[in-house]
Amino acid sequence: MQFATDIAAYTCICCPLGCRIEVALDENGQVSEVSGYTCKRGADYAAQEAVAPERMVTAVLPVSGCLEPVSAKTQRPVPKAAMKDVLAAVAALRLDAPVELAKRYLPLFDLNLGWLLPACIGFVIGMILRASKPAKA
Repeated sequence: MQFATDIAAYTCICCPLGCRIEVALDENGQVSEVSGYTCKRGADYAAQEAVAPERMVTAVLPVSGCLEPVSAKTQRPVPKAAMKDVLAAVAALRLDAPVELAKRYLPLFDLNLGWLLPACIGFVIGMILRASKPAKA
């Protein structure tokens, strides 16, 4: 790695090998050489990480009307420097459970027994399938 003004080392996360990759940056901060990788994905990862690191952002969001939260993640990686802004925007979100459809079509939903009708339908279908199988001798 000649004529490099800065050398950064990374452990590749693209596969289980965990290669130690070195990236040489020129005087303009651009990648001049990548070494130590065993696959193209590792070289691309290290070059991106050295110049403009990006991360997927995942979060757990509360849903009003539900006891369990819902998980969410970004559709594509965001710049590492913008992660705090993305998480702040996510924290400001307020989600409502989509219960109007259930209230309209499931009897006893308001009594927290909305599961009863689908469970009964599943039971009946299971019994029909069991009865349609030939008996083992």
